[in-house]
Amino acid sequence: MSSMLTITKNELDKLHALEPVLHPLVNAVTDAITNYTVPDKMKSVVAVHHIVVFASQFNRKIQLWDGTMVPINAVSFVICGSGVGKDSSHRAAYRCFEPGYELITKHLEKEARKRAIQRAAAAEEELPEEYETYRKYLDPIPPYESAVSTGPGLIKLINDASKHSTLATNIYSGEVGDLLTYNPNITDNITILAETYDLGIKEVNYTKNEEFRSGAISGSSLSALMMGSPVMLYDEAVKYRFETAFMSKLARRSFFCYEAQELPAPDFSEELNPIRAEIENERKLQIQASQARDLMKDGVISVTNYQLTKAETPLEVSDKVFELYTIYKRYNTEVVAHTMNKESTSALIRKHLQWKALKLSGAFAVMDCSDVIQEEHYIAAMQYCESLSKDMENFERDLNKSYYERFSDYCHTLVRNEPKVTVDVHDIKKRGFLANVSRTKLQEMINLCASYDKQGIYSVVGDGAAIQYEPIIKSDAINVSYKPIDTRSLNAAVESGDSEAIDRAKQQIAMNTAYGYELGTTTFSDLGDLLSGDFAYSNFRFRDGTRGRDNIIGSTKWIILDIDDSVLTASEAHFLLMDINHYISLSSDPNNEYKFRILIELDAPVELAPVAWKHFIAAIAEDLALKADPLPQSQIFFSYAGRPVLSQLDAEPLSVRDYIMTANERSAAKEPAVLTTAAKKAKLNDPLSTFIYAFEAPMGQGSRSLIRAAMHARDLGATRDEVLELMENINNYWEFPMPRDRFEKTILAQVMRMF
Repeated sequence: MSSMLTITKNELDKLHALEPVLHPLVNAVTDAITNYTVPDKMKSVVAVHHIVVFASQFNRKIQLWDGTMVPINAVSFVICGSGVGKDSSHRAAYRCFEPGYELITKHLEKEARKRAIQRAAAAEEELPEEYETYRKYLDPIPPYESAVSTGPGLIKLINDASKHSTLATNIYSGEVGDLLTYNPNITDNITILAETYDLGIKEVNYTKNEEFRSGAISGSSLSALMMGSPVMLYDEAVKYRFETAFMSKLARRSFFCYEAQELPAPDFSEELNPIRAEIENERKLQIQASQARDLMKDGVISVTNYQLTKAETPLEVSDKVFELYTIYKRYNTEVVAHTMNKESTSALIRKHLQWKALKLSGAFAVMDCSDVIQEEHYIAAMQYCESLSKDMENFERDLNKSYYERFSDYCHTLVRNEPKVTVDVHDIKKRGFLANVSRTKLQEMINLCASYDKQGIYSVVGDGAAIQYEPIIKSDAINVSYKPIDTRSLNAAVESGDSEAIDRAKQQIAMNTAYGYELGTTTFSDLGDLLSGDFAYSNFRFRDGTRGRDNIIGSTKWIILDIDDSVLTASEAHFLLMDINHYISLSSDPNNEYKFRILIELDAPVELAPVAWKHFIAAIAEDLALKADPLPQSQIFFSYAGRPVLSQLDAEPLSVRDYIMTANERSAAKEPAVLTTAAKKAKLNDPLSTFIYAFEAPMGQGSRSLIRAAMHARDLGATRDEVLELMENINNYWEFPMPRDRFEKTILAQVMRMF
C-alpha cells in the first residue's frame, strides 16, 4: 500500500467516512419501502435518489470555492433480479415527499400566474388578471418526472423546467433492458444525461431543419433513475448497447447498484390459515409504509416551506468540506492506482466518487435546512458512496462471464440452506442461461461449469429435465466399519501351500463377518493401524454393525481398489501413486506381489447410488492405469498381520469431483457402442489425440500416464512392438523425458509383461 493511500485512508477512517453507514433520512425513506422482495441496498439507492430529486426542486446550486455553480442532481442505475418490486419501490419513495411536491406545485402555479399577468399587462391587454386573458402567457409547468423521450423532446422538457424558480426533472425507467432493445431514444437520453450531469450545461444543437433544432441548456438540474434486470443484459446485442451507451458515457456519473440477490416471499404454509396469514402480512406492510410516511410528513413540509423562500439561492461549501473533498479525491486516485484495474469502469467510478459525494452532500444540506454544506453532510455522502463502491466491480465481472459461469454462480446462491439443488430446464431457459435445453446442450453446459467451478458437482438428472448441483464439502474425518478376525487357520494353510485349505479357511472367515462390526471415525493416516492387524473392514458405515447393501450409511472419504490380476507389482503401483495419499497392502499370500489392495484418500466425502459407484471406481482405476474389480459398496476386505504395508501420507488426497461427474454421466448414458476394428485402427493412427492425456501429462504423473496409455493401446489391438514404440514417442515428446535407465526398468519392463 502506497504511503499516500495509507495516509489519506487513515485520515478518513478517523471520521468513519469510509464506513457504509446510511444517513437517518435515507433510513426513514427505506422504512416506507415495505416490499419484502426488495433488497436493502436497492431500497437505499431508491431512497437516496428521491432525496436528491426532491432537494433539486429548489434550484439551490452548490457554489464551489472557485465560484463554479453546480446543480444538485443524481443519476442512479439499479440492476436487480426480475420481479423484485422496482416500480413499487419507486412509487413508495416518491410518496414520502408528496406533501412537499403538493406545496411546490401550488407555488409553481402561483408564480406562473403572476408572470403571465405581468406579461399580459406589458402587452397592454385588457383585463390582464382574467384567466382567459393571461392564459396564453403562462409558462408550461412540466411534470416532475418523465419517461424516456426523444433527444429534442428531453431538451425542451429541461428548458421548460428552467423557466421556473423551483422545478427539476427526473427520468424514470423500470426496465432499461427493454429500452435498450426496443427504444432508440435511450441512447440520446443517456448522452444528454452525461453532458448535463456535472454543471447542467449543454450547447445548442443548431441544425438546418428548425424542427430538429434544440436549445442550449444552462445550469439546469436533470436526474434519472433507471432500473433493469441482469437477464436482459445477457443478450449480446443488448449488452453491446449497454456497454457503449452506459458504461462509456454515464457510469462515472452514476450511483450504480448491482443487487442480483432475490429475496424469497414469506412462507405461510405452516400457518393454521395460510391465506389469512398472507392477507394479514400484506395489511401489516401497508400500515408500516403509511406510518413511515406519516413520520416524515411534518419534516418534508417544514423543509419545503423553508426552501421555497431560498429558491435559487446558492449553497455555500464550508472550509472543512473543501478539505474533505481534497482528501477523498486523493484517496480515490490512490485506490485506483494501487489496487484496481485502471482500464475498468469500476476504476472510473472510483476516481469520481468525491464529485458525486459533493452533489449528494448538497441534497443533505437542503433537507437539513442548512445554507452551508457542513462536514457531517459530506461524511454522510461519502459513506453512501462507499456502500456502493464494489457494485460496478462485481457487475463487470458478471457481465463478462460466459453463460455457464453465470449458471454456476446462480447455483451457488441456491445452496446456502440445502446440500444440493436442482434447476429445471424451464428455469434455465427463463433466466437466459440456454436457449436450447436439449440433453446434449445441458451436458455440454455442466462440463463447462465443471471447468469453471472446481468445487462443484454438476449432473443432468430426470432424463434431461434438470441440472443438479452439489458443492464439494472438504473434510479430514473418515468413516470405517471393522471387525477383528481369526487368521490362524488361513496363515497355516498359506504356509503349507495347500490351495484347498486356503479356500476353506477364507470361507470360514467370511462366514463370521456378516455381523458385529464396530463403527469408527478416524483419519486416513490412522488406517495404518487397521492394516497392520487381522481385521475385516469396509470404507462405509454399516447400520447396526450388519454388513449388507441396504445397510450402507452415508458417504465415504476413502476407497479400496481390489487388484487381483495386475501386470504391476505392489511396489511398482506404489511408485506410480506417489503423488496421492495411499496405502498398499498384500492380500492373504504375502509372497504374491501381483495381488494387493490399494486404499486411497479422497478429498471430499462421496455418496453415490450403487450403479454410479461402480462407474466411479472404474473411472478412478482407469485414470490411475490400474486394473481393479468394480466391487459393490457393501464389499468387505481383509487385513493380515505381518503383511508388508506400503504408504504415502505426505502427498494429496485424490480429487473426486471429475470422477463423480463421469460416474453420473455414465450411469445415465445408454450402453456405449462397441468399437469396430476400423474405429480402433483409426484411434491408433491418431496417437496424439487418442493418448493426449499421456502426451500432455501433468508434471508428476508421467509414469502413471504412460502405463495407462500402454493398457489403452493394447485394448485397441496394438501389438507389443507398437506399444513399445508408443512409449518411446510419448517419452521423447515431453519437454523433460524420463531418464533412460528408469524408463526401461519402470515402463518398458511393465509393458513387456502385458503381452
